[in-house]
Amino acid sequence: MVALVSHFMTKQREHEKKLAELRIEHLIECWRKIERAALVGDEASQESKDDAYNGIEDAIARITLLGTPQEVELARSVTVKLSKNNPEAVVELLNELRSNLRRELGLKALPKMENVFFRVHRDKK
Repeated sequence: MVALVSHFMTKQREHEKKLAELRIEHLIECWRKIERAALVGDEASQESKDDAYNGIEDAIARITLLGTPQEVELARSVTVKLSKNNPEAVVELLNELRSNLRRELGLKALPKMENVFFRVHRDKK
């Protein structure tokens, strides 16, 4: 009986660990896609814009699937604000994702990001 209970508990811990790893991996990717979309400038090619915007759509879908209730609500809010042409809407979601990911990874909390993004312009050859 003890062996059966031990096996069940080990299996449950392994499942929770695998789920946490999957969530962390996907949310890091979501964070990157949202940040990338926030950095797309008006001068970017249509292909770059389409790629970034497809990325943010994918990120919102993943957050809706794997996010905490707070992350899901923020993702919903972002979609509403973005539909009203408010690109600053992503900052609160990025802060929430970063805070939760750092906590899950056991990293020290950081101050919230301001609504500041930088763009690196490269000379075209």
